[in-house]
Amino acid sequence: MRRPMAMLALLFMLSSIGMFRPVWMAIIGGILTVLAGAVGRAQDARRWNRLQRGGTSPSDNSRMWAMTPWYLVRSAISAGFAFLLAAGTSFLFLRTIFWSDFGEKDSVAFGSIPLPVRFYTVFFLGVALHLLVLWLVPWGAATRRGGAHILNSFTPSDNGRRNLVVAMMGIGAVILILSFAGLMPIPRMSPYGN
Repeated sequence: MRRPMAMLALLFMLSSIGMFRPVWMAIIGGILTVLAGAVGRAQDARRWNRLQRGGTSPSDNSRMWAMTPWYLVRSAISAGFAFLLAAGTSFLFLRTIFWSDFGEKDSVAFGSIPLPVRFYTVFFLGVALHLLVLWLVPWGAATRRGGAHILNSFTPSDNGRRNLVVAMMGIGAVILILSFAGLMPIPRMSPYGN
């Protein structure tokens, strides 16, 4: 199963953590996508080999491990194009927001919202948009299957998965509350400047 609620909870937690350094979270999201894609492609290949033979073989796992570099290359290519699409989408989102008067101190439309809260909100939404596009690209089905397989290997039971979702949502909520209270650092675009 794909486990969409667990993946959305992970997206929420990563977005709330990544809003302080969105470029670094985009890089980390890309690396995680490559790893999940490699797992998904390895599982797909093993399943395909078993379907072709009509049963399991003792060499299934060793064949899968031997082909891991090839799965990583294929996953890196797929995730690279997904990363470019996600980065372009989030860049256009941030550019559009900052072309408006949203980032100005005496904004006409958003003047009642404190400036740091506006920045946190915009960067949270930008990171969330980037991670969502990175995860949901049409050619990323193997990546989603790999992510579900990784999640199932960490938490095989429904109860464990529920606890994991609650923990990720709690971590994300606490970080957002601390951010809106002004207790977290202001978002920066490092390593690309301030």
